[in-house]
Amino acid sequence: MVYCGKPSKGCGECRARKIKCDQDRPTCSQCRRANRSCPGYRDQLSLMFRDESQAVVRKARAAASGRRGASPAHSSKPQSCSPAMQPFTLAPQEKGTTFFLSTYAWMGASNLIKRGFDYSPSSKLPLSEKALLSCISSLGMAALSGIQNCRSLRLTATREYTSALKLTNAALRDSTEAKTDATLTAIVLLSLFEIVTCKTAGSLENWTQHVRGAVALMELRGIDQLCSDTGLLMFYALRNSILIGCLQKRTDIPLALLEWSSKAATMHPSFEGATVDQLTHLIVRLVNFRANVKSQVLIDCAEILSVAHELDLELTTWAHNLSPSWSYQTITCRDNCFFRVSECDKLRPYNGRYHVYRDLWMCNIWNNYRYARILVNEIILNQLQSQASRSTTLSYSRVFRDHCRSVRDAAREVAEDICYTVPRQLGVMPHETQCPSGPQSSLGGFTLLWPLYIATIIDGHLHPLSRWVADCFQVIARTMGIDQAVALATLLPTEFGAAGWINDLDDESNDNQDLYTSGDSNDLTCLKT
Repeated sequence: MVYCGKPSKGCGECRARKIKCDQDRPTCSQCRRANRSCPGYRDQLSLMFRDESQAVVRKARAAASGRRGASPAHSSKPQSCSPAMQPFTLAPQEKGTTFFLSTYAWMGASNLIKRGFDYSPSSKLPLSEKALLSCISSLGMAALSGIQNCRSLRLTATREYTSALKLTNAALRDSTEAKTDATLTAIVLLSLFEIVTCKTAGSLENWTQHVRGAVALMELRGIDQLCSDTGLLMFYALRNSILIGCLQKRTDIPLALLEWSSKAATMHPSFEGATVDQLTHLIVRLVNFRANVKSQVLIDCAEILSVAHELDLELTTWAHNLSPSWSYQTITCRDNCFFRVSECDKLRPYNGRYHVYRDLWMCNIWNNYRYARILVNEIILNQLQSQASRSTTLSYSRVFRDHCRSVRDAAREVAEDICYTVPRQLGVMPHETQCPSGPQSSLGGFTLLWPLYIATIIDGHLHPLSRWVADCFQVIARTMGIDQAVALATLLPTEFGAAGWINDLDDESNDNQDLYTSGDSNDLTCLKT
């Protein structure tokens, strides 16, 4: 930055006429008397200092080019040597913060740092902002270390994470600081740190611990948290994490979450917001339904199938009733088509297809619908398998087999649709030569993890879809530094597929296809919705 001297404070008209301006607000007296439109006043600070970086670079390049072009024997003037430019290095914390700002801008967390990025222990920042700044740098360093495979940077990130935990806990002990958006955002970032650094299935528990802590803080903050844009954004981010956490653990949704969701929809009404709220309530019902099945609150097969079929019908109705603005395009690629995620990483579109959406947010909502349908149909398939194992007559029934296939095929279809969203989620489209320039936004990487994993549970780890998903997880880990993708990839071999038994049933039925055509009517009542 070059100091350019003290500029004139006058308005544009007075400077052009070279007369003295009294700088009255909102317009100067001279313009008012002359009945002229006063153009206002310039920002003094921006005029006092000017960024000459690009000009310096251009001059240096021109000088270097001139020196290369001139012949030493014919040069009439002595060559002046410019001092060698010293490499510009950043401290690890600054590296992490810079990476965070370029790849996690979707969170808006940096907007909560009101008084600058001061890393010093004597910083005058409020406690909540100190905690948030420490979370930002630790998360950025952790993600960057994964991309660069830099062990020393990962160790520094872990130390910074420990400091962030202490600062966040200190902020939580302060009744005023605990309710700030900065403190809540810090907890969200702590949970993201666990996702970024989670390489084993066991470490997933650390992430759920932070999510539970965030729920407790949300209860403390109350309904006021929905008043600010940042608070609302953090609520939506946490709501999604809570839903996924409860689905994984098969536990009930906190009642307060339902109340806040309804309040948020009322306080920020929009047609699309109401549409998303409808889907959220359906997913909440699915979460609690899975919890009831696990805890054996529901044990009757017919009742479980009835509830599951009803949920699946409501989900398909939700999708069917969407307005045309929610539509997307399916593109079929040529055989050699692929999309580049980085210079070294590329993936071929699954089945040679990919989706084009209006924006990433809409793509995420569609995937929420899809993974919900897969989980509902997984329950249906498990119950149908249980019935088939108890009744030979039922297992050979053509009606029963057709119903099983239709459930499996419906789940397969939405699983494939999730795979078709990967190019859009990763911010790339199929290209043979181009790759993304600059750091990739991490949002798509985070939001893809859960839907992609769920997409594999119908046909299991031996299916080509599962192997393709495993490749996606490795690419996400390498290019975005999200190690939870590695952890999920290690879990894929444990998924044997909810629909594998249907293939076995088909093989058995082919040997006995003339024995049964319809089956016992009492056994088939469970198929009715």
